[in-house]
Amino acid sequence: MNDDQVPIPPIPPRSRFFWFTSLAHPVQAALIGLLGTTIVAIAGILGVWYSSHSKASGLEADVAALQRTVTSQKDTIRAKDAEIQRLETLLTPFKTIALEKYTGTEAEALRQLGSQLQQLQDSDTLKTKKIVDLEVELQKTKELAQPNSLVLKDKTIQKTDKGFVLTLFFIPKKNEQPGMVTLAAALPVGSNSKIADFWPNSSEVFLAGDQSKQILEDGRLAHLTYKPLGITVRVDLTVTEPTKVRIVGNLGVEPFEVEIK
Repeated sequence: MNDDQVPIPPIPPRSRFFWFTSLAHPVQAALIGLLGTTIVAIAGILGVWYSSHSKASGLEADVAALQRTVTSQKDTIRAKDAEIQRLETLLTPFKTIALEKYTGTEAEALRQLGSQLQQLQDSDTLKTKKIVDLEVELQKTKELAQPNSLVLKDKTIQKTDKGFVLTLFFIPKKNEQPGMVTLAAALPVGSNSKIADFWPNSSEVFLAGDQSKQILEDGRLAHLTYKPLGITVRVDLTVTEPTKVRIVGNLGVEPFEVEIK
């Protein structure tokens, strides 16, 4: 190169989008619009495909559920068929009896046999009821035949000038006079108290004699026998000091203790 020649600068490399930038602006705008439309179309196609895929998955799940239901129904039908077969086998002897005993079709003969069996069942139920009624009456008779007995209904304790008064109130199991009543009261060993009196309550109407009440000299044991003219039995036991007392009697009065204080 001569000294008087001007150097030519190198040509820069063309970019990938040279062909696009070299186009006229209207052409560039048209291409950009076409590209946007294509992208939107592709997105729509993808959306439709996804929706179709989701619906297909839902349909597959529904089909699987229906198949399970059909399988379950088939199992139920097979079980019912087996039960029907079992009942048919059990019914065979009755069919034979019905056809031998009654005339008409098989269904009519079975109906007549069923009617007779129902009558027998009703008769058996009636007899069973009569037996139960007789057993109830027998139990009542046994209870009436047993001797009357007393049940402790209530007890009260009252402090008085003489000490403490224990009132025992008995009622009979039967609604009738209990007859002769015998009660005994005993204080425990070591008690400082004494039995001062043992007698029917003043509200009672009764028959008693000179020997109806017995109290030992040390006051630790008392015995009472009398006949109440009413149904109830109410007696008063008077002790001098707080103490425990053990009561026992006839007419089913089991031993029991009461603390008097």
